Amino acid sequence: YPAGTDDEWQGAFFEIYPDISRSAATIPTIGNHEMGVAAMNICLFVEMPGCDEGEVIYPVGGTSMSSDPDSYDGNGDGPDEAGLPYLNIFTLPTRAELGGAASGTEQYYSSNLGNVHIVSLDSQLSNSDDDLRDAMKDWLIADLKASQQQDWKIVIFHHPPYSKGENHDSDLEKREIDMRQTFAPVFEQYGIDAVYGGHAHNYERSWYLNGHYGMSETFDAHEHATTDSQGSATFGGPDAPYKQDDHLVYTVAGSSGKAGEWHPCRPEQFANGQAFGCTMDNWLMHPAHRTFERLDKDYRQHGIARLGSVVIDATATSFTSRFVDYRGEVLDTFVIQK
Repeated sequence: YPAGTDDEWQGAFFEIYPDISRSAATIPTIGNHEMGVAAMNICLFVEMPGCDEGEVIYPVGGTSMSSDPDSYDGNGDGPDEAGLPYLNIFTLPTRAELGGAASGTEQYYSSNLGNVHIVSLDSQLSNSDDDLRDAMKDWLIADLKASQQQDWKIVIFHHPPYSKGENHDSDLEKREIDMRQTFAPVFEQYGIDAVYGGHAHNYERSWYLNGHYGMSETFDAHEHATTDSQGSATFGGPDAPYKQDDHLVYTVAGSSGKAGEWHPCRPEQFANGQAFGCTMDNWLMHPAHRTFERLDKDYRQHGIARLGSVVIDATATSFTSRFVDYRGEVLDTFVIQK
């Protein structure tokens, strides 16, 4: 959905997954398309009349940079009186009703689900303002301190700290950079086991990381990942699982409803070093992500552009994460053991 309106939520989520919604917990997180539309040069995305003469300004979904939920604009005519649909649709814990620490806001919160503590951070709104980001960081630390008894701790948010998506690059987009630099050290210090993001419409999964907060070219497996006796980064599969420690796995699981495709960039699709509506040459080639053999056309060196979802199983002693494609085939698995 482009603008996160109530109608779009109904058609793109609730009417598609009615049985699942009735039988399983829904733990959402705010992304760029929850914040409606913003004025932008449409020529960055498509070729249309007038583009040869200059910019054509048009309300584009998912492009808002505001940190204020009351600024939500669903159609380009100004803020909607009803406010942000996401916050109206969901009733989320603000007072630690489901575990952790009270956040005081539905924009970020936490929940215990069995023996797993799940934190939902706001990489869209709170992350866009320095003071709000610091407040979210302070809450996260308090929340994780209050949740040490849980066997496993995971974090979800929309903008992935490490990604070379179809037209999203964690070296170029400020929200991804801020989440990586501000929160990755906290994840490591307070025992987060895995982080799940979206934004890029593909599957990417990192090595077992610690200490990498810079751009992709600064990644060094010997320094930032667990390695085997030959010095190669380890995959953490069922036969050689990761050992729970101060490392963690970052997963981009953004292809449940749409899979990225190869769309070469035109020169005019670049603005401020960022590509819009096209695929850069380094698509799915982030070195912090595990490598894949090119088994099919939708496999790339460090990711897979295929429809699929992540399935997690957690016991008292093991945490297993699988990427399952739309045909039911398991394409990737990592395991963390205590």
